[in-house]
Amino acid sequence: MSEILDENLVKQEEILDGIPELLKEKLIDLMTRLDNVEDIVKLLNSSTIREEVDKLSPLEKAKFDWISIYAINSLYFVYLKNNGVNLKEHPIMSELLRVKNYLSRINEITSSEEYKNKSVKVDKESSARIIKRSLWMNASNKSKGKVSEIVNNTLESANKKTKFESDKEDN
Repeated sequence: MSEILDENLVKQEEILDGIPELLKEKLIDLMTRLDNVEDIVKLLNSSTIREEVDKLSPLEKAKFDWISIYAINSLYFVYLKNNGVNLKEHPIMSELLRVKNYLSRINEITSSEEYKNKSVKVDKESSARIIKRSLWMNASNKSKGKVSEIVNNTLESANKKTKFESDKEDN
């Protein structure tokens, strides 16, 4: 590992030969940071990170995806800025603003009280009508006593407070 680092330092010194010392330090720092960015991009493209992202809730996945999009667009912005492109009229500015708006909307949703207190409330009457209708259609030849028994059992189980799986993990 140290041999690779030594080779990289030798290459950097050869490339930066004849450049003032203050500028050399800044360029070496930039090269190091770009290497770090490259490592992070490789990590984002790896299959292990995708497996971890698949375990997230849909809202967390959306947040991860939009943050990734923002990071890539920001890198492109920096690239354009370093190449002297007039960014005031460039489409990247509107794209960055669009992504930023989506991120702020996601943050609003995640910080809202409705999202924090996410429990399912069952409308007993509505669910009873739906269950009766579907059971009636499927069990039209069966006795009505069995159908009403199934509906009553279902309503009893609906009386229990139902929560999302993520709430159970939080508690």
